[in-house]
Amino acid sequence: MICYLRTTALLLTATSLLFLSACVDENAKLRAEVQVDIQDASLKFREATLGAPAPGTPEYDSAYQNVQSVINDLNGIRGGEAGQQAAKSMLLANANAHLADLDLARILQIENSNDGLCGEMSTIATRCADLQYRIAALENLDLTHTRDTLDHSKSMVNMQLDTLIEQKLELQGPIDDRLKRNADDAAEVTALRKQYNDLMRQARESGYAEGFDSHVRAVQIQRQADMIEFEIAQRDIELDLNLQAEQNFLTLNEDNAINAVASIENAEDALESYTQISADDNDQSRQTIDELNAILMDKIEVLRASIRDDLTPLYESANQSLLQAVNAAQVAAGKAGRGEGEGAANTLAARIYQTLGQLHWSKAQRYSTLRSTCVLIVESGEAPDGMYDMIEQFETAQSEAMTQAKEAYSQAQQKIEQVSGNSRELTAYKQNIQLMMASLEGEDISETFQPTRETGSGAEESAPTQEATSDAIGFPTSDDLMTHLQGAASSGNILSVFDVMYTRTSQGASNLQAAESFFDALDEMQGLISQTFGDNGAPIAQSLNMIPQMALAQISQLGASTEESRSDDRITYQITGPAGQTEPLSFIRVDGLWYVDGDEDSSTADELAQMETATQAFSQLSAQISDGSVADVQQLQTAMQQVFASMQ
Repeated sequence: MICYLRTTALLLTATSLLFLSACVDENAKLRAEVQVDIQDASLKFREATLGAPAPGTPEYDSAYQNVQSVINDLNGIRGGEAGQQAAKSMLLANANAHLADLDLARILQIENSNDGLCGEMSTIATRCADLQYRIAALENLDLTHTRDTLDHSKSMVNMQLDTLIEQKLELQGPIDDRLKRNADDAAEVTALRKQYNDLMRQARESGYAEGFDSHVRAVQIQRQADMIEFEIAQRDIELDLNLQAEQNFLTLNEDNAINAVASIENAEDALESYTQISADDNDQSRQTIDELNAILMDKIEVLRASIRDDLTPLYESANQSLLQAVNAAQVAAGKAGRGEGEGAANTLAARIYQTLGQLHWSKAQRYSTLRSTCVLIVESGEAPDGMYDMIEQFETAQSEAMTQAKEAYSQAQQKIEQVSGNSRELTAYKQNIQLMMASLEGEDISETFQPTRETGSGAEESAPTQEATSDAIGFPTSDDLMTHLQGAASSGNILSVFDVMYTRTSQGASNLQAAESFFDALDEMQGLISQTFGDNGAPIAQSLNMIPQMALAQISQLGASTEESRSDDRITYQITGPAGQTEPLSFIRVDGLWYVDGDEDSSTADELAQMETATQAFSQLSAQISDGSVADVQQLQTAMQQVFASMQ
């Protein structure tokens, strides 16, 4: 919708196929009926594609049935001019492509679920591998050397302990001898001191002359006691500084040796405990692996069922719808004749082939992921039953899908090469197809693909200016803006979409003004046709109404399934145009309010000129209807042919 200039040009081309085939002749009634049927199918298709229902909901099922009903209605239309047949085929191509899109939305939902399942399987497989590694590590752990080392250390410490005990025993003899001698000598000193005291008392009591002998004897005894005490002191010194100190040192070493033996024995006990715990742990690990393998097998069966019952039918359905869409686009190209109609049909066919290529490429990536998951499971331990067969099946399916993807992209390239012109979009699209084909062949395109910003003339685009201002209507939340746009799509009010487009550049403002002028002129002409020609002009008025209706059909695609990226100030969606092209549409937040980004437009100068030409032509035709220059439906049809001819 943002690329409103290009979108409208394509719609004008498609709509012109109806008008250019509406000349009055003898089969006019039949053509009118065909035209009404096509218009009814177009309106029904627009209603069926409003919104983006989530797969698995009643709204999704209803949308799927309604699009299928449109396809059935279109297939039931017979006859009509070549232009009508071309228009019918274009609509049929878009309807089939949309049906494939619905299948793809469901595929994406299932694959997202399967991604989670594969993630769980990978986690389980990794856990099993860790347990297997732990079991192997414990089983291969040889503790013999550790035991031998502990035994040797214990033996050496015990030998040291025996030596220390022996040395202490040898030392204890001299210590006991000296202690005994000191004790005996101390007793003798005590007796001598008593004799000394007794003799000294007698000497004092007898007087100096008579007590002289007692005094002399007492002095002799005192000297004898002093000598003995000296010997005792000598032996105490020897005990304290030599014998007793050596004994204390030996005792300390003995205690250390005893502690060392105890530590070694504790280590031996711990080693035996560890051996037993390791054995128990391995038993528990094996039990856990068995339990995890059982869970893994259940998940594998769920995955197999999903692929068999859900994904495979959906892939086949989407593939069939896209092939039917391609066939319809090719029919449209043949019926449209040379010119814009044929180019639009071939462009649509190319884009459908591209979607088909993306479908097969995505499928190839899916099978690659599944194969990698199964390989991880196999490498984690014993492969569950049938796992090797699954790996081979996934590998074959991946190869086949890649071959189909390459073939589809080759067909897309062939179709787009049939489209003449050198517009920037066409050239870029052809380059993109070539790069995608090169990428599928395994070539590195990272340096090849360097997109440039160009204007319609090919010159480098200047940076956006701030010359233009916007009086767009903003909304407090992005959800409010979404509600407004969906309301516009439901009511058919195209002009209310332009009310919420915010432009910051002069170019964006000019493009927006051109689009508004075009739809104003279109709305005015529709009103004049209905007012002037009544029921006779209704088919033409309804055909003109296809332009805003199909434009609004793009708005109805907005939703979670088309959201590409989101930040605090921008939400970008990727929506598909009537010719199969994808264009971005972004919500932006400016000064706290949400708008549609009116500058996000890649239209060229030629497309802008075509829009302005259409606006002028519609205004001139409205004037001719008003002044009576165009007075009947025959003249109106002729005038409409001239309008569209001026736009070729």
